[in-house]
Amino acid sequence: MLDELIRQVEAEGGPDPAHRVARAVLLAQELEATAGNLIGHFVDRARGAGCSWGRIGGALGVTRQAAQQRWVLGPPDVAGLERFTDRARDSVTKAGEHAQRLHHGWVGTEHLLLGLLTDPDALSVKALAALGLERDDIERRIAELIPPLVEPLTAPSTFTPRARVVLGATIDHALALGHNYIGTEHLLLALMGERKGIAAQVLEAQGVTAEAVKQQVVSLLSSYVKKG
Repeated sequence: MLDELIRQVEAEGGPDPAHRVARAVLLAQELEATAGNLIGHFVDRARGAGCSWGRIGGALGVTRQAAQQRWVLGPPDVAGLERFTDRARDSVTKAGEHAQRLHHGWVGTEHLLLGLLTDPDALSVKALAALGLERDDIERRIAELIPPLVEPLTAPSTFTPRARVVLGATIDHALALGHNYIGTEHLLLALMGERKGIAAQVLEAQGVTAEAVKQQVVSLLSSYVKKG
């Protein structure tokens, strides 16, 4: 199978080595989304057959809680993210729009990051700006790693497994800060926590660490409290 994928990348990426790398990244994203859908399909069938989350977690090689957190959401329904603030829900919606604009057949962590950047007044954007990151630079870096496609692959309704993990992890970051809501800042922290995701890689490549982001978020939140 690997040999077939290598031949596909060589055929579609052309002779330029950099173009082949870009095509390989795109293909990997497609495969990740497909793999997530495959597992999710059988997780849903197992649940329908009465299997407990503990048993499903054992089959997946993870804990019951981890299995439930990763798969209970399925493809995220933005309208059902009750704890998300309006800005956070809008960011998730915008992620899908960015995926569609780029003709990508999936919604990954990179699109969630692009969605966060849409609102200049969002706390997440202010945190990144305070760390010296500009929206244009981040968008350019993402475009270099995951370039737009000429033709759309599929309708971008499928969230990658990593994107689903990020959405599920937002509640942990909110609770850790003592919040009963999920804002753009918690989504940003969750993106940084998923270090293998494109979003975290893009930010870390620009010298930003998860700890630095958290410190900046806490600092901004503290200043809001003092102003209040």
